[in-house]
Amino acid sequence: MKWCPPKMPERKHPLAKCEECPLFEEPGPVLGMGPEGAVTVAVVGEAPGFQEATVGRPFVGPSGQVLNELLRNNGINRKDVWVTNAVACRPAQNATPTQEAIDACHPRLMAELVDHVPEYTLATGVVGAKALGLKGAMKTIRVGPPREIGLPHPTEDISTLVVPTWHPAAAMRPGGADLLPSMDFDISKIVKGTNSDAYVEPILTVIEDNETAQAAIADLWELPGPFAVDIETGIDKDDIDVHTDQRPLLCIGVGYEEGKVVVFGKSLMQNDDFLFNIAALFHEKPLTMHNGKSDVAGLIAAFKDLYPETINLKFDTMLEHYVLDERTGGHGLGVLGIELLGTPDWKSWTKPYLKKGAEKNFADIPLHLLYRYNAIDCDVTYKLHQRFWPELEKQGRIKAHDHLVRAANQLVYSEMGGIAFDLPYSKELHLELESGIEGVEQGMAYLADRPINPRSSQQLIKLFRDRGWYVPTGKERKPTTEAKAIKTALAEGRYDSAPEAKEFIAALFEARGLSKDDGTYVRGMQKRIHVDDDGVPRIHTTFTLHVTTTGRLSSKDPNLQNIKDKDYLRRQFIVAPGNIFLQGDYSQIEGRVIAVLSGDEYLQRLFLDTERDIFDELSIAMYGKLIKEKRRLLKTFFYGLSYGRTAHGIAKDPEFHMEVEDAQRQLDQFKELIPGVVEWQEQTWETVQEQGYLETTFGRRRHFPLITNRNKGEVRNEALAFVPQSTASDICLSAFIQLRPALEAYFNDAAQIRLTIHDAIVTEVKDDLVVPVRDLQAKIMETAGDWWAREQHSNVPFKVAFKSGTSWDQLD
Repeated sequence: MKWCPPKMPERKHPLAKCEECPLFEEPGPVLGMGPEGAVTVAVVGEAPGFQEATVGRPFVGPSGQVLNELLRNNGINRKDVWVTNAVACRPAQNATPTQEAIDACHPRLMAELVDHVPEYTLATGVVGAKALGLKGAMKTIRVGPPREIGLPHPTEDISTLVVPTWHPAAAMRPGGADLLPSMDFDISKIVKGTNSDAYVEPILTVIEDNETAQAAIADLWELPGPFAVDIETGIDKDDIDVHTDQRPLLCIGVGYEEGKVVVFGKSLMQNDDFLFNIAALFHEKPLTMHNGKSDVAGLIAAFKDLYPETINLKFDTMLEHYVLDERTGGHGLGVLGIELLGTPDWKSWTKPYLKKGAEKNFADIPLHLLYRYNAIDCDVTYKLHQRFWPELEKQGRIKAHDHLVRAANQLVYSEMGGIAFDLPYSKELHLELESGIEGVEQGMAYLADRPINPRSSQQLIKLFRDRGWYVPTGKERKPTTEAKAIKTALAEGRYDSAPEAKEFIAALFEARGLSKDDGTYVRGMQKRIHVDDDGVPRIHTTFTLHVTTTGRLSSKDPNLQNIKDKDYLRRQFIVAPGNIFLQGDYSQIEGRVIAVLSGDEYLQRLFLDTERDIFDELSIAMYGKLIKEKRRLLKTFFYGLSYGRTAHGIAKDPEFHMEVEDAQRQLDQFKELIPGVVEWQEQTWETVQEQGYLETTFGRRRHFPLITNRNKGEVRNEALAFVPQSTASDICLSAFIQLRPALEAYFNDAAQIRLTIHDAIVTEVKDDLVVPVRDLQAKIMETAGDWWAREQHSNVPFKVAFKSGTSWDQLD
């Protein structure tokens, strides 16, 4: 019998390598569409969706509607645009196309682009960008001017300018609407161009000797300011992580006029005469910094023994930008410089000198480069302030900026003070967690009937397959044992017929949780310890004012917010000998804010009678008598006011064991008691739909750039939560701003704020000063809330309750 070669699949496009593509059996192809001949703009997406595969045209579903709107906003008509995808066939379940699929379809994509020679190509999504040769996270690769890439024409040298941005579908996912302004900005680069060639480096004067430095400082005294100031610091060792004030200064830069910067060099950083005089200047003259809290800490540490006065941080360009654009991310100096001023990527200049896998040590950078780097930091800060401040004035947003700067000027002292750490207990906890992990893993091995490494995805996948258990798929349709995928499978009932699988998965999650606690919050914390001048080991967290859309404080390096509900982890944080923690918590602060803003008479009456328990009163009002068993449910109704808790969500809570209908009936009954709140919430929602944003009395705004039928519920809940959560946080922050210097004035080092978390302030105080410190803290915190209420023409009181202990876990 004559041998015949195997029949190859018929190609769906003559240039596509369909025989090499994992999507060959999937619906398609959906080829590009648009005008014939050359175009100004082409759009490259990822892959066809369900509707695209059904009708055979790209970008015709919901994501296509978002794309059309973005193009229209920038004066681009969809009819004039060539629209296509990185792969022409639809992956099952809209999975992310694999690299194999991208490579197989690449010749087809290039042929389409060569045929239409687009001046600009909008690469949407990571896959669309990858197909055009751009790799990396979208938040990184989208920054900067368009990138020129060559197109494979057989005889001509042709190219296109690629503008990467997120895929329109990302804007429709939960929380994704915040991407829209950035996507719109990216597309504007096609129409408006960029100013990538406009930036000119500042005129730099480097000063290394004290005599010249004193003359320069004298000249600066003659100028009104504000000065744009930036410092660079180094560290003594590469394997430690320390706060800015624990690093020696390498240089101080001052931008004193547009395009002019003086850098005081390393040789001056130990000169007491210079430090005294520059400190006096910085105390008197208004300063502009970017993320100034960090630099202020470094300056305070350098000046404290010579000139222990405050530093006049008046403006902060990071906070200016955050007030104008409250979305998370995108507030870094490097990104803003590149995108708004057209700077080069000067932050990348230092990378060859910063060791990977260790603390970045700027002391390893050659001084000439370090000074140039510092000068651009100052110059960009100066120019951003000139750009942002008029816009803040125009929008009436100065109040919000000044509030945040005042907070930054006080938070820096809590960061520098740190919180004491019980290292012996932490080491014991590590051993306990190791033992616990080992025990859970032994149980998993027993359930698996084989030795199993829960950290090995390959072993877990093999076990699941051997046992016939469902194996979830993740990115690129590959098997995965990621927690999110397994939890989704559990919710879908994939393991309902395999109770042993559920038992194994529960143990797996327990082992992972213990491992994370040990690695991140025990051993990880131990690596961050710094023994301060008082000989006490401490952890120095950094409070961030710019990373949440509600304005709530968060923290990093380490993130102490994530461990507030785990007592055995919080037990590591203690007081110094002879001290005690004093925590003041606002009682029902978000409910009080809602009562004030809504003007609801019933809710206000409940708060005005400070001798009565509001949940007892609610029980009597709803059920005709006091029913202690209903207290938890009533709290759920009450606290759910600020985040749209639904009857369905309440009924699903295993604590209540309720039918949805019963939960809805009681929730409706609760709302009947507070018609003012219900009306206020409806007015809030109408405001969102009419103007697209909300604004608090502190001047914070929250924008909602996309409201669709798919995300309406999510947006409504977020909108109803924003004002009470943000306002409550700012009331507490206002109290912090007043309390920190008051404690210093009255008690010096005997009472210091260690932490502030949403609606609470934790002070460490000497044992014999608990009563006067508590009284002062209560007065300032309650006055901050009462003052805000009076500003809203309300007399609802803001009460503070106190707890004390010698370790953080005792403050529950």
